Amino acid sequence: LLEGIDLGLPSQCGLVSEKGLATRARLLVEANDVRQYQGQAALAALTAPLSRGIIDVGTGGGKTRICAAIAALAGSTGHGRWIYLVQNKALAAQSESTFAGLVKMMAKTLAFPESDVSIRATTYAGIKKLTAYDRDVDGVMVDECHLLPPITHSVEYAKVRAHWRIGLSGTALDRQDAGNIVVIGLLGGVVFSAGVGELTRKGFLSQGSVKIVTYDHSCGRVIDANKRRIS
Repeated sequence: LLEGIDLGLPSQCGLVSEKGLATRARLLVEANDVRQYQGQAALAALTAPLSRGIIDVGTGGGKTRICAAIAALAGSTGHGRWIYLVQNKALAAQSESTFAGLVKMMAKTLAFPESDVSIRATTYAGIKKLTAYDRDVDGVMVDECHLLPPITHSVEYAKVRAHWRIGLSGTALDRQDAGNIVVIGLLGGVVFSAGVGELTRKGFLSQGSVKIVTYDHSCGRVIDANKRRIS
């Protein structure tokens, strides 16, 4: 699939000290910049074997904040140039705006210039427009990484040269086809997992509820399961 494409495999596995990163991650948790599991996820990604790994966190788990923490922690050690891959331009613009505020906050906590971190949010198509320099970064983070296997995505992704390659998804390896092999091949295995159920039990997420209602076309009203009109 990717024959002849330079994936920029790192020549070394440890750009940073795991102990030093753990200390910095703890500072972010203590300052309430991230929740404990988010700090753990960022640390797991940055210290993963071969600097590759997938963070499997359910909807509402704060994947954007985890990505900001990853970049901030790496940036505090001099490795702050990152690319964040998303599915569309609107999400890219929204993500960059969110990252700016989060990185500013985390840089203050970790006592380093926020200018040391740059997170470029872009689409797969947007990679084509980047210069060779802009594609040569410290790390790349792939949002909804279960959507990476199509060749139109994987080939563009492979043009990014990066030491760290990190995927994020709530359904990372839930594909029902051979795409899981491609995801693992390009990003490595799952290095941190926290499902919605687990986060709810630990109090990080609120318990959701579902109410099934029926729309009565005869009267143009919504009625509940007991046939009582509720609107």
